[in-house]
Amino acid sequence: MLNKSVLIAGMALSLAATASQGTEYQFIDLTPPGAAAAQVWDVNNRGQVVGSVSSAGGGSFVWQAGSFTTIAAPSGAVGYTAFSISETGVVVGSYHDTLVTDPSTGQQVPGPTKGWVRDGGVDTIITIPGASFVQPRGISPDGRYVAGYYQDASFGNVGFVLDRNTGDMVSTNAPNSRFNIAQGINASLQVAGGDTLTGLGPIGYVFDIGSGTRSNVSLPGTNGTRLRDLDNFGRFAGWATVPVPGGPSITQGVVGTVSSFEFLMFPGSAYTALQGINDAGWISGSYSDAVTGSDFRGFLAIPIPEPATWTLWLIGVGAVLAWRRRKTV
Repeated sequence: MLNKSVLIAGMALSLAATASQGTEYQFIDLTPPGAAAAQVWDVNNRGQVVGSVSSAGGGSFVWQAGSFTTIAAPSGAVGYTAFSISETGVVVGSYHDTLVTDPSTGQQVPGPTKGWVRDGGVDTIITIPGASFVQPRGISPDGRYVAGYYQDASFGNVGFVLDRNTGDMVSTNAPNSRFNIAQGINASLQVAGGDTLTGLGPIGYVFDIGSGTRSNVSLPGTNGTRLRDLDNFGRFAGWATVPVPGGPSITQGVVGTVSSFEFLMFPGSAYTALQGINDAGWISGSYSDAVTGSDFRGFLAIPIPEPATWTLWLIGVGAVLAWRRRKTV
């Protein structure tokens, strides 16, 4: 098992000849106190990190400068997850308000999953005709555009971008898409996503909202790529499946650009997936002791040195060590 200390110094790993030299990071474990497992999703330019705990019904939080704040559930929710927060404080996620019986097991499982957007304390529900599962995963810095996916019986997962101002929704799918998740959006209105294409397997992509064009990303030296976020400099965060001679492939976080990227593993982990990146190079994600990714814990990785946010980082670390009080919003 890993040493679950709050602050761990480590080095980003560069395991392929095509990857750039590793950046040094300070790693902060962001699994809230008392939680057995958690996943961390987004980090914005205000230093706000969104995560979710793995417990009955689920639940989500925002971490900022060392303080955990619980994100309240949508009205009537039985279980919920928040995935992203804009620079303007708009939160997006998904929830379910019913439980149904699985006929094959007799167990209670979540009913239809709906999307939700919280803006100024007001929740807006997102449903799509014919889809029993809708999951918004990212929001643009100004809070206007929402990215995510829904499940379609004919096409599998369909990635989408919703314009909250007009109500217009566009698909980020390619003709041979089968498992598409659209997520992070930067200020240039580029969406990071991952897809599984018939005959090609897992790839990442960048979708441009303005032009409606999509550029696929397949990193050399990997068996599959998933992109999850883009900063305003065009750097992506995500993960890739990396082959290991004589052993099973390993899921490793990946950050950078197509021409200059590096692999990033939480120190001592067997599975690391990156979910968010901000303009200061802060990276959010989740890790596991197991290759299969069970029992996730969340983390934040901050580059060293980083003078512009060093003071904030020191404040955050001190607060994490003290486990300051949590509050509900």
